[in-house]
Amino acid sequence: MDKRRTTSHEAIIKALSQLAAEGRSFASLTVAELAQKAAISRPTIYRNYLTLKDPLLLQLQLKMDAFTHSLAQQPMDSTAFIRLTLTYWQQNIDLFELLIWSDATAELNHAFSVWIGELLAPRQLSAPVKKYMANFYAATVVAFIHTFIAEHDFSDAAITATVTLFNQLTNNCGQLFYHD
Repeated sequence: MDKRRTTSHEAIIKALSQLAAEGRSFASLTVAELAQKAAISRPTIYRNYLTLKDPLLLQLQLKMDAFTHSLAQQPMDSTAFIRLTLTYWQQNIDLFELLIWSDATAELNHAFSVWIGELLAPRQLSAPVKKYMANFYAATVVAFIHTFIAEHDFSDAAITATVTLFNQLTNNCGQLFYHD
């Protein structure tokens, strides 16, 4: 993104955060209200986004790209996978909560499915099996993040307990980290 678009995007994300904090309903939000809150013009929003969710989805994509990049050189097993995921989204809790507020759970699941699909890419599995596995783990991980944010204090003990539970429920991520 160029500097002007980045500045507008950041203003929109900040305005969406403020509107959510004020208890505003995302479903009834208008472009005019968002533009006023972000102190930008309506044409700027229309020029850069097709829907009001699009700024959040772009932010999600940027965060998922950064997350994927941060994991590239790390050895991965089920414990590292869920611990790093919980820790990363703990640091990005505002975006996660905005995505839930905007009813973007399906898009969040899709982003995680694509990411997990990349983890499965080297595996000798059929395309449908990879897709089923990616979708299953994506929905499970998103649900765990959502519950973790709602129920825990983000202490290391809470993360460890959640990782242990995740591993128990998924049999240490079953086939996800098994190498043929």
